[in-house]
Amino acid sequence: MAEDIKIEPLDIILLEEEKGKELSTGDKLIDNFLQLRTGLPILVFGAAFTGKTTFCLQLSIHAAIENQKTYYLDTEGGVFPKRIIKIVDNINVKYEKIKKYIYFYRIYELKDFFKRLNELANIENSILVIDSLSRILFKELYASRKEELEKKYSNIIKRTYSLLAQIADKFYKNNSTLIFVSETKYSSKKGRISLSIPFPSLLVISKYAIGFFINKGRRYMFIQRHPFKPSVYEEKVMLEFTIEDKGLKSIGLVEASGENLAYIIQP
Repeated sequence: MAEDIKIEPLDIILLEEEKGKELSTGDKLIDNFLQLRTGLPILVFGAAFTGKTTFCLQLSIHAAIENQKTYYLDTEGGVFPKRIIKIVDNINVKYEKIKKYIYFYRIYELKDFFKRLNELANIENSILVIDSLSRILFKELYASRKEELEKKYSNIIKRTYSLLAQIADKFYKNNSTLIFVSETKYSSKKGRISLSIPFPSLLVISKYAIGFFINKGRRYMFIQRHPFKPSVYEEKVMLEFTIEDKGLKSIGLVEASGENLAYIIQP
């Protein structure tokens, strides 16, 4: 006789899903638009200079303000003390107050990246930011022949995906949050934006996927994936923002139209 399957009451399951805390950027409209929570993997993707690092720094700083430990892996060399202190000073917080909760690491080699991930995997109630995952992986993708390059790509992606999936599972159990950045390329023609993620398997791991792009000098973010809010495919709304000394500042919501992440921004 087959073993009986134990089914948990729905209210217990829902309480388990809602156990995380809210993640904040300090901007109420952005926070309300994204509705991010701790404990679930977050993918932040977009082209260079769209605001991804500033966004991740804001999440890290505001988590530190709430006494939550944050570990920031910088693979691009784009995080400088002056940049962090400028954000902190402009939100009227003393860096001395939060520095024991936020740790920055410069990572240049893939082997060091894997080592650091394993070291941080079991820390409870923490946030781990990888900025960026694509940059550290692309550094390893060089070869003299196409066949060699394809093999390298396959091996690196499999290894990285496996490790991130394991860490994401551990983080969920420890109520910790994994945030990873992937740099994308985009094309723009007659107001139409086309985005692509270089490592599509990242979407399988992530529960949240937040896209960033610039169109005609204006910055936008959109929800590509969310555990309980509609994505931009279902509800064609994006959020326009600008970048100030204190970080990202919302301007307002905009409507979009199109398919397959090719959207026309309405004035």
